[in-house]
Amino acid sequence: MNMTETYPTTVLVSVEPSALNTVTQQVSTLKGIAFQTQVTGRFDLVIQLNTSDVQQVYQLVNQIRAIGGVLSTRTMIPVSGFSNGKNFVTGSPVAFLLLGVEGQTQSVLQNLQSLPHILNASVVAGEFDVIAAIYGKDFNEIYSQVLQIAQIQGISTSETLFAFKPVWA
Repeated sequence: MNMTETYPTTVLVSVEPSALNTVTQQVSTLKGIAFQTQVTGRFDLVIQLNTSDVQQVYQLVNQIRAIGGVLSTRTMIPVSGFSNGKNFVTGSPVAFLLLGVEGQTQSVLQNLQSLPHILNASVVAGEFDVIAAIYGKDFNEIYSQVLQIAQIQGISTSETLFAFKPVWA
């Protein structure tokens, strides 16, 4: 795990249902957004920023919060992690795993890094300990990976957000 590499800051966004498409369109106009997608689950959007610089994150998150229809955000700035999307093809199905960890997060990251189809994973502070972006040829393959990841020693909780309508910057 390279400590000097920059990993994406992830913003989980809750949106008024009637405003979801409008919010998505407005987010796509912001500079500094690497990726955004509507997702299943308790959050409505996952946005990955091109930076983990605290000042830039602060400015971008404030711009996101100022969009009409945004109800709340949760920002996860990475502490350490890895990127491994060498076989990723834009347009592949994607999901985000929000993991709680008992024990050492670095051990969980090392186990994740050994698995195929992990786009990136980061240790973050807050409600979740690790966030991982995974991909596959279809959602059945992603689901199979989710079941495999849930067996990693040290993972205490797992929440999966399946992406739909992903938009890459």
